[in-house]
Amino acid sequence: MKLSELLEMAPVFKNSEANNLTMSQLFLTDESIKRDFIDLGNVKINADEYKVVLRKSLGIAFIGKIGKRELDGKPGIEIIGDVEFKHKQTISGLKSFTPNDKILQVSTVVIEPNNRIIGLGFYLYLTLAKAGYMIVFDNTQYIGGKALWKKIAAKVLKDDYAVYVLDHGEVRLDDKGDPIVYDGSNIDDAELWSENVDKKYTLFALRSKI
Repeated sequence: MKLSELLEMAPVFKNSEANNLTMSQLFLTDESIKRDFIDLGNVKINADEYKVVLRKSLGIAFIGKIGKRELDGKPGIEIIGDVEFKHKQTISGLKSFTPNDKILQVSTVVIEPNNRIIGLGFYLYLTLAKAGYMIVFDNTQYIGGKALWKKIAAKVLKDDYAVYVLDHGEVRLDDKGDPIVYDGSNIDDAELWSENVDKKYTLFALRSKI
């Protein structure tokens, strides 16, 4: 199923602490976070406080609104977005920027429909980057992903992070041999996205500035 189709689906939420948490399970308690997740910190958006957590297996990260579960008053987060990562990366010949890069390659991103407008995907990715992870785009590119990555590229520079373009695993360089920092508009879209497979190995990497 394509991301565009996933985003049109209305999740069915239920209170649960099952170990295999998905977007269909609305609330994650502080107890579960401490047991199964890496707490990457809080983000304040408008007047609300959100938390980003990454499963210790590195398979999925969640962003949720901090609060208490209505069922029993337990503190935790109301999950409203997630990004799943590939267990086996499909990055052709990736050369790490540094030997210590912790690479996460995106598989799918889902934000609860009523909360997309506040930019939770952007904050989710940026928080992961601030925690020291290098976030790499999926090989399969969807319309929603294009808009999100252009937005990320334009906004992260002020936070000392940057989006770099990868071609077959190699960082795209300028005429001087320096890595090109993509700002969402300084490279023509036709060089980065297409509706067929000719850009399959043109990817993006979000990380701290080189």
